[in-house]
Amino acid sequence: MCTCVSTALAKAPETPHGTKPLQGSLRKKLWDLPSKLHCPVVGSCIHLSTLRQLVNKLFTDGDKVDDYNIHVGVIHECRSRSLLANELHKLLEKCHASAIQTFRAAKTKLAVAQLWEQALTEGSDIQGAFWAACTHARCDEELHDVLYKDMHMLQHQMGVATQADIRQLNTLTQENAVLTRELARIQERITRQMHEKTLEIEKLKCSLQEATTRNIGKDWEIGCLNSKLDHLQSSVTELESRKRLTEINKILEDKIQAQQEQIADLKRSILSLEQKHIAARALKSAGRDTEDVAEPNASSNKTTLQEKAILCVGGRTSNIPNYRHVIESTGAKFVYHDGGLENNSRLLEASLAAADLVICQAGCISHNAYWRVKDHCKRTGKQCLFVENPSASSLIKGLEQIVDK
Repeated sequence: MCTCVSTALAKAPETPHGTKPLQGSLRKKLWDLPSKLHCPVVGSCIHLSTLRQLVNKLFTDGDKVDDYNIHVGVIHECRSRSLLANELHKLLEKCHASAIQTFRAAKTKLAVAQLWEQALTEGSDIQGAFWAACTHARCDEELHDVLYKDMHMLQHQMGVATQADIRQLNTLTQENAVLTRELARIQERITRQMHEKTLEIEKLKCSLQEATTRNIGKDWEIGCLNSKLDHLQSSVTELESRKRLTEINKILEDKIQAQQEQIADLKRSILSLEQKHIAARALKSAGRDTEDVAEPNASSNKTTLQEKAILCVGGRTSNIPNYRHVIESTGAKFVYHDGGLENNSRLLEASLAAADLVICQAGCISHNAYWRVKDHCKRTGKQCLFVENPSASSLIKGLEQIVDK
């Protein structure tokens, strides 16, 4: 497109050999440019709308003239220093101040041409570079011709590119219309789905409100039934006394049974003492010391379980005979409570009060009974053994720990 003027200028010096380059630094004015440059300057270096605003500002009937006549009229005014040319020159200087500053560094004609070629190659601010190069102090008639030819061809190419852009814009416009219709369908579908979901949410809210209302009604019915139950219980004046008598009878039966078992234990103890007494007399007659007959396991520092009431709370029902055998084999009295599962939990306090030692089967006991046992033993200082495994072997190990203390 552009002629390699920088190469030609590099081969041919700017000034004759032995002479100094031009020293002038004043930039050319718009009316100082060749007439052929006014057309590309007016047509490319300033936007048509801006040019029309300037014309309307200076002339009252400028809005009645079409774009082509404005273009031709402004070119004609630029041939001399008219009011329009002077204002247009100021406007061009203001619009392309950045490019003018860039070209100000060029001190020779060759440097100006190189900057122009660089602007064409990069495609950045070609209009500003064209104005700055045309009005540069080092730009002569030869470089003006090069600038005119390059800008002329560039305008042709820009026209072709504009047509391609228009075709592409039309294609994109059609695609945009298709996408817009598709988007409208999607939005319509989403709106319909949102409406359906809204109706579904409203139905669920209504169902929730109905369920809440039913629950409130049930709570009210329960309250009424509880009131009736309280009324019935208060009407039966002997109900509480009967319950208390039943509990007392149960406690008395347990105490009688415990006393009977204690009597049996005493009888066994008496029989054992009589046997030991007979053996001691026999040993004495044979000249042996009666202390050798003493049981090897007897120790003054061990706890004895003889004649003590041991309460076993919780555990498996099938293991109750095993629990009884283990505890009674130590000479103690066996008392059992299932921990509130089947027996009346109110009897637990009476059983705890009558026991000397409590064994709590922590793995097979109700939560309420567990805390009642723990609280009673802590409050009374009564010894309590917590057994995790409800087996007879675990019970034996626990009793051994108590005896060894």
